[in-house]
Amino acid sequence: MGDIEELVASRGSTALAEDSRGGDRLSRAIERIPAKYDFEIRKTLWAIEKHRAGVVGLQFPEGLLHFSVLIAAILEEFSPQRIATVILGDVSYGACCVEDYGSSQIGCDLLVHYGHSCLIPAPASQTRTLYVFVKIAVDTSDTLVRFISENFTKEHVLCIVTTVQFVDAVHSLRTCLQQNGYTVVVPQTKPLSRGEILGCTSPTVDSIDAAIYFGDGDFHLEAFIMSNPQKAVYAYSPYTDTVTKGSYDVARIHRERRGDIAEIKNAKTVGVVVSMLGRQGNMALLGRVKAALVDAGLTPIVVLIPQVDPSKLARIRSVDCWVVIVCPRLVLDWRRHFEKPMLTPYELFVALGRTEWREIYPLEYYAADSGEWNPGNPKNIGRLR
Repeated sequence: MGDIEELVASRGSTALAEDSRGGDRLSRAIERIPAKYDFEIRKTLWAIEKHRAGVVGLQFPEGLLHFSVLIAAILEEFSPQRIATVILGDVSYGACCVEDYGSSQIGCDLLVHYGHSCLIPAPASQTRTLYVFVKIAVDTSDTLVRFISENFTKEHVLCIVTTVQFVDAVHSLRTCLQQNGYTVVVPQTKPLSRGEILGCTSPTVDSIDAAIYFGDGDFHLEAFIMSNPQKAVYAYSPYTDTVTKGSYDVARIHRERRGDIAEIKNAKTVGVVVSMLGRQGNMALLGRVKAALVDAGLTPIVVLIPQVDPSKLARIRSVDCWVVIVCPRLVLDWRRHFEKPMLTPYELFVALGRTEWREIYPLEYYAADSGEWNPGNPKNIGRLR
């Protein structure tokens, strides 16, 4: 009998009752999840009871979706009251994709969003939302410590950044390095956790000699390089236990972006794309963009779209260029797939003379101290749709 079938077959007994082998059944159910992943099952059950939730939405990134049915079964079996769980299958690239609107439409009393930090303030959410970071337990790597000792002296100042899953590991690493005489900076961009970066939100860190990205993949690493183009940045993967030199063609990105900024001078009609994927879009920011275009004598046309598709935008021929209220990495990484020039709101404000071009490109989409062209700016928080 499999994990899920066994849970279903055992329903009806007291949730936390002792079984014949000792220990509670909930603990044994949790043990079916790989120990290195912390899905915070007990905290979730507590939240379900506290808020008297009857329908609970579960939203996972694709990399964790294979745990979804087991976790749903555990929550339904051990909830203090009878509940129904709903697994939301839409793509979830990050916390910007939180589906509080979608879950409210299907009657969820509570949404559990797994794998990302909280970017949307609770008062602005349409469904009560619990964020479970799914922290991953890893030991301080001998490989990484050895790499640092072989390549840096105690006089070097090092910076370490990561994703939310490995924040605890990074703080442990910092303590280890500091005890060995190294100076380590772990920056914070609020509202993110200290040390956490996103693909769209990364700090510029001054007065460091090198940086280490503790995590997997290139998306977050590239954001940090974009924000710190003059720094040596290395990537440590806890999955492969390897260290590599990070790279990103920042000069090419700058050339492409300045080229598109120049193109708006020839435009008359500007399409404004607002992403409806989770919370990437922002109605307050849309208002600012439309007002700026009108003030400049341009005609804005608003297009709402779940995911920005080059073929769909190509069918709208009357638009001269696009401004996209969506993850800025779409423009930076995928511009070549679109026919017409594409600008982020920041780039639009540069083109219209409302702000200056920055030689260090500002990846600060959700930063609380960012410019008014970002959803994270306090002027735009609370009016996300």
